[in-house]
Amino acid sequence: MVDIREFCKFVQSDVPKAPIDTVKAAIIDALRDFCQRTYLWTRTSEWTDILAGQSTYGFNMPANTDMCGIMYVEYRPDVTLTPQEVKATTVDALNATRSNWRNETGLAPSQFISKEPGVIQLIPYPAATEATQADALRVEVAVFPSVTATQAPEFMLNSWGLIIGAGAKVRLMTMPKQPWSGDPSYFLKIYNDGITACRSRVNKSSTGRSMSVRIPLTGRR
Repeated sequence: MVDIREFCKFVQSDVPKAPIDTVKAAIIDALRDFCQRTYLWTRTSEWTDILAGQSTYGFNMPANTDMCGIMYVEYRPDVTLTPQEVKATTVDALNATRSNWRNETGLAPSQFISKEPGVIQLIPYPAATEATQADALRVEVAVFPSVTATQAPEFMLNSWGLIIGAGAKVRLMTMPKQPWSGDPSYFLKIYNDGITACRSRVNKSSTGRSMSVRIPLTGRR
């Protein structure tokens, strides 16, 4: 992780009159927007047990991050076996295809819904009479810095610092009646083109998932 100040070198030369705290706030805003629009930064839960009679599982995000969305859920019936993807679905789709999905039990979950930020529900889930499945469930989520964050991943500085800096300059230049206000069109194009390129890279490979930090995943009632 690197300090947010490290991104200032991509910003200050074009807005030299902007106070450092204002520049840092613009960088945080650009980082948050960039991560939410690209799903570049991900974190992965620890393998956790699937409990008998338990359908919902939640995780607490690490300090200074918020969740964009769930990237991937995987299940393995045994630690020696290759994990299988658990597919995302919606309540409407389940109501149309699995009318009893809320009470449907089975050993291997095939689908999940996101009930609220940081909570998923498995369909089906093990009946109360089944044994606990050890280290059977793992979730990967896309995250973005919180508004109070003071650090960001180093790979974002090295690979995307120029683009994020352009986004920060757009935010600064569009502030009305400031000594550093100006036409942001040039930097807006750089920023939007960078987002498009980053999305393409994330979609084509796992490059954007290199920040894989283990987070707790627990059964919830």
